[in-house]
Amino acid sequence: MEIALQKATELGVSNIIPLFSERTNFIYSYYVLKNKFIHWNRIILESCRQSNRVSIPYLFFPISLYKWINYIIYLKCNINVTNVIFSIDAKNNIRYLKCYKVINMIIGAEGGFSDKELLFLKFNGFKKIFLGNRILRTETAVLTGITIFQFHFGDI
Repeated sequence: MEIALQKATELGVSNIIPLFSERTNFIYSYYVLKNKFIHWNRIILESCRQSNRVSIPYLFFPISLYKWINYIIYLKCNINVTNVIFSIDAKNNIRYLKCYKVINMIIGAEGGFSDKELLFLKFNGFKKIFLGNRILRTETAVLTGITIFQFHFGDI
């Protein structure tokens, strides 16, 4: 998680939302999670300093995948938003997407998302995008996904 936070900050993301999914392989008590959250915020601040970034990305407290999707639906945040999930079985690559001001890029935990979660994401407007035949670790997928979006939509 630390590497993903560091690189996402350096590459310019505006919000980071850690999600719990069915295959998340750790369970922390609220106290431990609170301390991790404080640690993660320090990593983000250090990454901002290192990369001369002026705006600090907002780190949300970890939430379940289902609660997050219901939250963005409730706020109607899915209008003019590109919602993407990377999948090895996707038929389309990034050229298929239209870019709006906001891109929600969701990366799965080790083992990926369950079939139930993938169906839920598809039903709620997330499009599967192919990153290649390699199965990437979470932190590598974060770095790769952000870089591809920046290159394709003009930030790099």
